[in-house]
Amino acid sequence: AELRGMLVVIKKLHRHHLLVDNSLREFQREVELMRTHRHPNLVLFLGAGTDPRREPFLAMEYAERGSLMSILSDDTTAISHSDRLRFMLDAAKGMAYLHGCD
Repeated sequence: AELRGMLVVIKKLHRHHLLVDNSLREFQREVELMRTHRHPNLVLFLGAGTDPRREPFLAMEYAERGSLMSILSDDTTAISHSDRLRFMLDAAKGMAYLHGCD
């Protein structure tokens, strides 16, 4: 999707998930957490809403190269040990930030 000229990713909570135990509550918790916390090692939260079918969604910055997992598991891309270490440290910094927010 595109928002104000910027590529974004849309994460939707589909209707059938709304009926499952804590799905909506967990989605709302994720929205609140992302709305109130900013960190260089977290994906940028741009907004949330509901689509015309009343299904909730999140809009977040688009990661051009995909998820870290997809990058690390791509055998066609050579990743140096120093880059792998940097990825791990960046992920750890983001996680440490989030765990310190509770």
